[in-house]
Amino acid sequence: MTVKTSHRKCRGFTLIELLVVISIIGILAGLLLPAVSRAKAGANSAKCSSNLRQIGAAFTLYAGDHNDYLPPVQWSQQGAWYYNQAGYLLVPLGPYLQLPAATSSVPKYAPVFMCPSFLTVVPSAATNPSSPPAYLLNTYVPLVGGTNSVNPFGSGSGVGSVPAVPLVKLQKMSSVWAVTDCDQKNEPSNVSGWANLPQTPVHGPYRNALYFDGHVDQIAAP
Repeated sequence: MTVKTSHRKCRGFTLIELLVVISIIGILAGLLLPAVSRAKAGANSAKCSSNLRQIGAAFTLYAGDHNDYLPPVQWSQQGAWYYNQAGYLLVPLGPYLQLPAATSSVPKYAPVFMCPSFLTVVPSAATNPSSPPAYLLNTYVPLVGGTNSVNPFGSGSGVGSVPAVPLVKLQKMSSVWAVTDCDQKNEPSNVSGWANLPQTPVHGPYRNALYFDGHVDQIAAP
């Protein structure tokens, strides 16, 4: 008995079919990529806000141990790299953030003072101690009952320095920011390292900010 076998010829995709599939993939990618990008930006912003809350908690703990005074610093720009020298905010805050001690010649890196969105613009900031800082301190804050603004962080411990100010003397702590994102739009162009700062706010239409009462919120970027 002879068994007949049938052979079906496999037909490949035509050029038009391939183009249609490629077009569909391109459309799907175009729809998904912006959503993925927004999700990543949101995650970076959430991490930045978490960093600021930790910094705020460290401020509170420091003030509790120092008669309600904030730590004295010398510069409004503060980054993730720090030396064991006067002027670096992370030196007095280090014990409260469980940071390793730096030396006067060998710096340490503190991720809590690095915004992930800042790293997307200035990736060298994670490896280069000379990179521009990610955060900015508010050095012009009104006093309770006064018309003059002061630097609540003082200006360090050197000769002729301005002492830090007790938190109780600050006016409207819940509406005055203490630390925020740093970029060219909120720093004067004559500041050292200005050209290496992000040209616009790293979170787009807003900046994250820690307020003197410890809460974190967004400030609309002008």
